Amino acid sequence: MSEHAFNLFLNASGIFLTTQEIRTIKDNFPHANGVNYMLFVAHLRNDITQKRLAAIDHTFAELSGYSETASLSAILNCLAIKQHPHVRSYSKQPERARKDIEEGLRYWSQDGEHLTYQ
Repeated sequence: MSEHAFNLFLNASGIFLTTQEIRTIKDNFPHANGVNYMLFVAHLRNDITQKRLAAIDHTFAELSGYSETASLSAILNCLAIKQHPHVRSYSKQPERARKDIEEGLRYWSQDGEHLTYQ
C-alpha cells in the first residue's frame, strides 16, 4: 500500500498521525510500494497487552453505559480535540479534526449512530 493510501486509510479510520509517524511506520514495515499493511496490522494485533485491552474494555464500558454499543455522540463528546496531533501542530483546525474523526467512526458504525464492541 502506498504511503499516501495508507495515510488516507488511517484518516478514514479516525487515526491521524504526523508525517514523521507515518515515515516511521513505513521504515519499520517496508514494502515495494510503501507500507506493508498486512505486517503492520499483524504487529498491532500481537502487541496489544492485556493491560491495554483492559483499558479499552473499561473505556468502552464507560462510554456505552456497560452495554455492547456506544453512541457516536458519547464518544465524540469525550474527545480532547486540542490534543490531536494535527491540531497541536497547527496543520488542521479543531473543527476539521473532529469532523475527520466523526467520519472515521461513522465508517465503522453499522447504523451511523452507534459503535458495537467486538
